Amino acid sequence: GARLAFLATGGGEPAVGVMQVAGRQVLDRLALGERRLVGLDWADDDRLLVTTYENEWLPGGSAGLRAYMRLQIYDVRTRRLVPFRTDRAAGPRDAVGQRPVVRRTAEGLRVYVRGPAGGLHLVSLDTGVGREIENADDGGQYFLDAGGRVAAVASLDPVARAWRVLIRRPGAADLVRRGDSAVDLLVVHGFDAAGAALIVSEEGADARQFRTLSLADGALGAPLALPDEPVSFLGERLTGRAYARHFPLSVRYEFADAARQQRWDATARAFGNRPLRLVSNTDDFSSAVVRVEDPQRGPEFYLVDFATGQGARVGAMFDGLPPLAPVRAYEYAATDGLPISAALTLPRGREWARLPLVVLVDPRPAVPQAYDPWSQALAAEGYAVLRPNRRGTDVSSRLRRAGHGELGGRMQSDLADGVRRLVQDGLVDPARVCIAGRGYGGYAAAASVTLESGTYRCAIALGGFYDLAAHLDHVTSRVGWGAGFEVRQEERLLGLGGRNDPRAAVLSPARHAAKASAPVLLLHAAQDTWSPPAQARGFADALRGAGRAVELVELPAEDQRLQRPESMATVVRESLRFLRAHNPAE
Repeated sequence: GARLAFLATGGGEPAVGVMQVAGRQVLDRLALGERRLVGLDWADDDRLLVTTYENEWLPGGSAGLRAYMRLQIYDVRTRRLVPFRTDRAAGPRDAVGQRPVVRRTAEGLRVYVRGPAGGLHLVSLDTGVGREIENADDGGQYFLDAGGRVAAVASLDPVARAWRVLIRRPGAADLVRRGDSAVDLLVVHGFDAAGAALIVSEEGADARQFRTLSLADGALGAPLALPDEPVSFLGERLTGRAYARHFPLSVRYEFADAARQQRWDATARAFGNRPLRLVSNTDDFSSAVVRVEDPQRGPEFYLVDFATGQGARVGAMFDGLPPLAPVRAYEYAATDGLPISAALTLPRGREWARLPLVVLVDPRPAVPQAYDPWSQALAAEGYAVLRPNRRGTDVSSRLRRAGHGELGGRMQSDLADGVRRLVQDGLVDPARVCIAGRGYGGYAAAASVTLESGTYRCAIALGGFYDLAAHLDHVTSRVGWGAGFEVRQEERLLGLGGRNDPRAAVLSPARHAAKASAPVLLLHAAQDTWSPPAQARGFADALRGAGRAVELVELPAEDQRLQRPESMATVVRESLRFLRAHNPAE
């Protein structure tokens, strides 16, 4: 708890900073350059594990751009940085397959990571060299107990369409639990609170079911009593044992230890019960860094001492923000009666009646309590912003499953239904509505002015896909663990039987460019590995060829994660310029 590590994105290139808590002194800044940060983990009080990823072209250039994770070890005392590398040649430049794991064993502190060929490596903190100590031969995911022993290995077989969990038992024969599935998989979340079982989940009849998988006999326990909403399990740094459940949509935590729960609840009350997120904590949970959603200043970070109940501000996500626009929960019914939740951002300083509207579609769930920079920038210009949790969004099993096969169908009409409800409520002018979206939302924005018409005056698409057959080809070409399952999951979401399904052309905005009913702005990262820039370039060419209004802005040296601050600034600036021309707020 004496030092904090953080990502700093202001003032030029992104960098990892290290701060001495006493005196708030910044000890050093490690420039990331072209690397993007995945995570920061302390190995001990002096050495920081920095996991990043880099985009690289595969040999020959024909296989496309791929993102590879790297591990570096940074010694705060000596300011020395050493990269992870294997003790033998394997894989593309010693990439790693997961974030490092730290365990305190009988031999001392140990760091483990999955290496480029899928093997588990023991990493030297002094040299960065990793020695392979086990190889599951199938790109498995390793689960190490508190003593550093491999307790289980989870793996996938995309060809056989099967999953497997291998349980290692000291002094007894290994156990293997298998299951067949074409699309839905058993997910292993980590150890339970006692370390005697793994927490696993798989799709049930009505919702995703969570159970324990015993490490003693491989038996599955009864379903855990959990609400139908996304949940993650927080594991202790040195043991991996779950110490809390986090429900991100309702912004709440359930701790396994009653004393920790009391500390957390008291902290939440001290901050006026504002949305509170746990960022990091000491191993003994005596202090923690928390993120507080301030309704006026945006996300801020505080260092909390649980023993004294005192909290000190250590930074903000963004400095110098203007007063934020209010955000409220908004609900409406889709045409078929399905309840749709949304976040509605309303502009400050003007009457909330017959407002210009931007429907903002994001693949991530919209949470009213969470700061969203794009919608806040639009609201500051004078627009109301609706962020719907349309079907297919992971808000609940029911809503997520309702999106299967509805791309270009009811997933689209869910958005227009929200516009109609806002018009009925008198909040929005139906003649002054545009749509914007990112990722799958970029497709939705493009489809809203090509596959349908009449609702939107303009469309802004960020990092979308516009030719479904080409999109499936790209997903199929990806290399990685479980790629076959990823393809089938994508086909289920799109409602296609493969790239040759006739519906692929029917649902592709690029194939209907001549029907575009409004101007389109395409924004795309030049190094996007999820949806290659060729998607945006091809759609722009098709629109121009059909004589339709289109602009294409590429974000250089950036990928789909938009970690560089200037990238999001460009998205906001170009969006506002385009909206002023085609749907002015005044």
